[in-house]
Amino acid sequence: MRVAIVQNRIVVGGIVHVMMNMIEHLNQQGIKPDIVTLKSAYDEEGLKQLFNKSVDFRLKKIFHNFKMPYEWNLLWFNLLLRKYARNYDLIISHNNVSFLGPDIPTLSYIHFPRKARVLSKWRSIHDPGAGKMHPLLISRDPFYLARGLYSLNREFRSNEVVMANSEFTRNEIARYYKIDPTEIIVAYPPIVNLEKGSAPLSGSRKNVMTLGRFVASKRQIEQIRIAKKLPRYHFFICGFVDDRSYFEKCRQTIRDEQIQNVSLHPDLESAELKKIFQSSAYFLHSVRNEPFGITAIQAIQNGCIPVVHDSGGQKETVRIASLRYQDEDEAIAKLTALSEMDDASLQSFHAELKDNLDKFTEEAFYRQMEKAMKKLSFNA
Repeated sequence: MRVAIVQNRIVVGGIVHVMMNMIEHLNQQGIKPDIVTLKSAYDEEGLKQLFNKSVDFRLKKIFHNFKMPYEWNLLWFNLLLRKYARNYDLIISHNNVSFLGPDIPTLSYIHFPRKARVLSKWRSIHDPGAGKMHPLLISRDPFYLARGLYSLNREFRSNEVVMANSEFTRNEIARYYKIDPTEIIVAYPPIVNLEKGSAPLSGSRKNVMTLGRFVASKRQIEQIRIAKKLPRYHFFICGFVDDRSYFEKCRQTIRDEQIQNVSLHPDLESAELKKIFQSSAYFLHSVRNEPFGITAIQAIQNGCIPVVHDSGGQKETVRIASLRYQDEDEAIAKLTALSEMDDASLQSFHAELKDNLDKFTEEAFYRQMEKAMKKLSFNA
């Protein structure tokens, strides 16, 4: 079978993490897929090393990735695929939308429906406080052209099977498309290896770490404000620098406000990141409406207690309500309460969180992949 895994731009993050695991599963079936994209921050070897995967695939860049608003770029890429898809039997899409794409059998793994973002009245679903979308936001969708096109996209094709990375994402897909939610297969990103086990809760109770790309939606500035009000903790803020100007804003905030208990750790290797995980007792994740949230699971497996925002897919990854918060003040209160607990209570929390990890294994993911492939074969 000739398979293309498609996404318009390849950057570090949860999407590529899932792609690498899909490739590993396809390789086990004797399939060497192509990754088809307009632009990639890494070559083939770079992607393999980044995710420590011995996988076999070809990276194919098509056309020229000239600058245009992201929404236009995405739809333009889907249109280009109509030509290139003729060489394939199956498309596996990570574009979060298949609108205008090729009419061949497609497995759409949706991390969050692009239509929901574009049709939202807010500039960001992760930050309603940023205000409403303006027609002349050139970097997003000038004159709402993509918004108008997406409003026409109401249903999936008969030869398309839809997967979602969480129950939260599945419900959002069903809200924007004519599809029965039971037809959407939930496959949580495969993060956990139960055979290797999880680290015990053993990090310093004076250390808090965070992990996420340095972009405004990940809210590192909020994490810095929280840290300022908790001077007895040290905050290790880690992540890939996706937006250099935002990273510099974080750095400048620390300098201007003379905050002594925060250190920024950009672009760490996995071994260095693991050391910080295991030196910290607590993990803070502050994104609103996070569709899934890989890092909270990584934190649990590395021996941390996560404190996350009470929204999105985080309700599925962190089941304990007392570890979720609504605003900055409550986050501070939750972290303070944890610091006052005895070790036995914290160990009990961590044990309960670990009991939920079997849903996030490669085995669980591959079972859902098989279900999707069988359904796709039937539909085709």
